[in-house]
Amino acid sequence: MAPNVALKGSNRKDVLDFADKYKREFRERKLPKYKKGDSVLIQNTSKTGKMDDEFSRDGTVEKVGDNNTYLVKIGDGKFLRRHGSQLRIWPGMLALSSHRIKLNSLSLSLTPRSLW
Repeated sequence: MAPNVALKGSNRKDVLDFADKYKREFRERKLPKYKKGDSVLIQNTSKTGKMDDEFSRDGTVEKVGDNNTYLVKIGDGKFLRRHGSQLRIWPGMLALSSHRIKLNSLSLSLTPRSLW
């Protein structure tokens, strides 16, 4: 609905109904639950432009707090308190290193003749 149409008195009820539906959708959404020891990505709260990474740091959940808050330990030993909406699950470097090992164990023998 266009803004000038939404401002008409006859559309007031429709606009309020839509606003309530939209509010319920975000109020009742389920946030992921993290537990102590989970590897997570931390949202970059100091973005200066659209090309900056959305999640720039990784850390480990050290403590689960009230109201979906978490104490996260980052690589340099510092602790950050973050809300669950500012975190994303991250499998950690172990998964990446085992993936690289699997890729490196594949042996491909390409010679100039096989490309013909």
